[in-house]
Amino acid sequence: MTETLNPAPEGVEYVGRNHPLVEGLARHIIEDALSNNQEPVAARCGFTTTDTVTKRTTLLLLRLRHLLNSPKHQSLLAEECAVVGFTGPPSNPIWLIPEDAKSLLEQANPVGDAPLGIKQAEIEELLSKITEIESDLELFARERSHSLSQSHRRVRSITQEGQIQVKPQLPMDILGVYILQPGKIRNS
Repeated sequence: MTETLNPAPEGVEYVGRNHPLVEGLARHIIEDALSNNQEPVAARCGFTTTDTVTKRTTLLLLRLRHLLNSPKHQSLLAEECAVVGFTGPPSNPIWLIPEDAKSLLEQANPVGDAPLGIKQAEIEELLSKITEIESDLELFARERSHSLSQSHRRVRSITQEGQIQVKPQLPMDILGVYILQPGKIRNS
């Protein structure tokens, strides 16, 4: 458990999410990921050989936007990120439970490496077929908006603030595409 001291003790500068150091580091990582750098600090696409999966698995980092409409207040746009994943080809995906996809993104560690050309070819092939899962992604966005709407409804029934309508703003943004290839640790 971390403890935040606010204000920071004398002689210590608090480095929060709006601190110029954090903003500069985030800007550097994002710019590096978006450039054509061969070895970025972070990447929007990846191909990893890992022993965390037994089948080739594709993970997608999504940015969803929801329009919140209320008869009493001005409409608001809310954003959230989610991780979804599937096994199989985009033409016939077998979708993972979102919590499992998020867990894979957090836990998958590389156990081997593939040549750069193979990684690029695999990612390019997947990206060329990404339209095949658009309807599934739209369904996920609609289900997520419905879930948020239900949560707002429960809270607003307690606070008696009135109803709110949550609508997904489509299409959603795919921020990252990560292919997890099954593999085993090689003994040296």
